[in-house]
Formats: sequence, C-alpha cells, structure tokens
Amino acid sequence: MQAPAKDVPKKTTVFERRSILGGFIITLDQAVSWANRLRAETGLDPVQAGIQNDEGELLFTMDDRVVELGGIECDFYGYRVRHPETGQECYDQYFLVTQRDVVDLPRINGALRIYSSQKVVPGPLEGEAIRLLKKEGVEHSEFLTVPGS
Repeated sequence: MQAPAKDVPKKTTVFERRSILGGFIITLDQAVSWANRLRAETGLDPVQAGIQNDEGELLFTMDDRVVELGGIECDFYGYRVRHPETGQECYDQYFLVTQRDVVDLPRINGALRIYSSQKVVPGPLEGEAIRLLKKEGVEHSEFLTVPGS
C-alpha cells in the first residue's frame, strides 16, 4: 500500500449550535402566483416578481398564510438572481417552514453538513400542508431539511 501524501490536510470537524428547518421549497413564479391569489381574496394589490418593494410584500403575504395554516414561517431561499424583466435582484425560491429544531451541526473542512440522523421527519402537519398547498394550486418540492441561520 502506498502511504498517504504528506501535503494532504487532515479532515477537520467542528460543531456549531444551529437551527435546522423542515419544509417545502417553492419557485419565485409559484410564490408570486400564490401570493397574488391570497392578496386578491383580501382586496390587496398584486405583487410583481423582481420589484424591490414587492419582494417584502410577497414574503409577508405567504408568511401570514403559512402561520395561519399551522406552519412556522416563510423565508427567502436559494440565490439572489437578476430578474429578466425588471433587471432587479430577487430571490429565486422561497422556503415554507413547517418545523424548526436546534442541533449541533458539523462543519467538515469548512462546509456545514446535516447528518441523516439530524434531519427533520415530516409528520401530520406536513401531510396537511401538502393537501392544502395542492388545494391552493401551489407546486412545491419534497419535504426538505436545511440549515437555518
């Protein structure tokens, strides 16, 4: 057997106390469509993707609905991208948070990881969320666990 190279750094692991979030990701287009349907029900003006002031209104509208349905919050997710029509930056996805926990997450060689044993397990709330999102015409990702801030 060949000996390991001497210049290869050893794997370093440190743990950080962080929140982990469980929920569903929706695209910007889905977010705008859903928020505008919700806003129309209450007589509010529609929001547009890629308009700076509308980004907050979009988030708050969905956040109110997520909390109303028993979830925790709606948050920005993904990357800031330049909107093709307005040229302004906006998030390309949103995260509908249904669960939150605090755990010690490993940071291995600088990269934050979630061990499979730390992943949030979907329960009855997520089943109900899937049913309600489908009823409200919202396409979403599978249930995911992601690191929080």
